[in-house]
Amino acid sequence: MKEIYLGRLGKAFGPYTEQEFQGLENSGELKNFTWLWNAGANCWEALDPAPVPLVLKPKTEHAGTSPQIFKHDSLLPLDVICHNGIHALTGSIRNAINEGCEFVAHSNTTESPFPVPSRIVLSLLDPRAGKSLDISARLLKLARKDGRWTYTLSWENIPELVLDSITN
Repeated sequence: MKEIYLGRLGKAFGPYTEQEFQGLENSGELKNFTWLWNAGANCWEALDPAPVPLVLKPKTEHAGTSPQIFKHDSLLPLDVICHNGIHALTGSIRNAINEGCEFVAHSNTTESPFPVPSRIVLSLLDPRAGKSLDISARLLKLARKDGRWTYTLSWENIPELVLDSITN
């Protein structure tokens, strides 16, 4: 009988039987895991593989209209908590675009609590407007600069709260 191992947040779980694995998939619980052990190759494989490379076509502008640009390079005036249900970091976001942003952690921990790739949640608070929002994101890349972790994140669409903080 085939034994299946799953991983998330740097930890291994299992073994699962094929029937148990199918049950996790059917119930949606499999989405809580990011890795699957490939015993034949003796390595972990991402359950959610990277998308195929994009082929971007140049945009044509129509006379009288200007394209919407949702990029903001400076830190946004939002209070942000990045968490995964186990670990949490406070920080700020910058370089917000329709596809994602960068999260800059306030703490200067030596190790990142979040593995790449992984799913995280951003809890956003605009103290000026008194509005808050939780948004799911995917951690794509991390880098350490000036003693701080910078996380490159992707999201489905830029949240309205982020757009409001850019335009106001």
